[in-house]
Amino acid sequence: MRILTLDQSSRTGWAIGEERSEAKYLFGSFRMPKRDDPGERLMIFRDGLVELIETHRPDLAAFETPFFPVGNTGSKEKDGGKGARFNIKTIKFLHNLEGVLIETTARYGIPTEHFPSSSWRVTALGYGRLPAGVDTDFKKLMMAQARRLGYAVTDDNEADAIGMLIHMLHGAPANARAQMDLLDRVADL
Repeated sequence: MRILTLDQSSRTGWAIGEERSEAKYLFGSFRMPKRDDPGERLMIFRDGLVELIETHRPDLAAFETPFFPVGNTGSKEKDGGKGARFNIKTIKFLHNLEGVLIETTARYGIPTEHFPSSSWRVTALGYGRLPAGVDTDFKKLMMAQARRLGYAVTDDNEADAIGMLIHMLHGAPANARAQMDLLDRVADL
C-alpha cells in the first residue's frame, strides 16, 4: 500500500512511502502564495494535491487534523500576552484546506485517515507532549529527527509529513491495518 501524508498549510509538506518497504520516503513541499481571494489559494492547493496524486498514485492519504482552539483566540498583543498563538483566519483556512483535501482524494477514490498531532508525534518522536525541561518546539525536534533518519528536509512541513508517514507505516494505523489483514486471511480459510 502506498501512503501519502500531508502537513497542509500555506506551505504544504508531503511524504510518500510504501508498507513493508525499506525504500527511502519521497518528500517535498509546495507553496500557496498569498492571494486576496482565499478561493485562489485553495485552487493552488488542490492543483498541487492533484499533481501528487496523479504522479504517485497513493492508495491512502493521511493528514493532521486541524484544531480549533477553545477560549481566547485574540492576539498576544491585544490581551497582554495571554492570547492564542494562531489567529482565527488561519484556523479557518486550515479547515478549508482539510475540506479540499477530503473532496479531492474522494474524487480519485482514495480513502483518508486523520489524527491529532499528539498521536503521530508519539510514534515519530517518542512523546506527544513536550517533556519538562525541553526548551524547543516540536517543529525543530521533528526536523532534527528527520535529518537523523537521513532526510534532507528544508522546512518543518516536510519534516512533519515524514513524521506522519512514520506513524502511518509503523504506528497504530499500521498495526490496525495488519490486524485487519490477519482477520481477512482467517475469514478466507
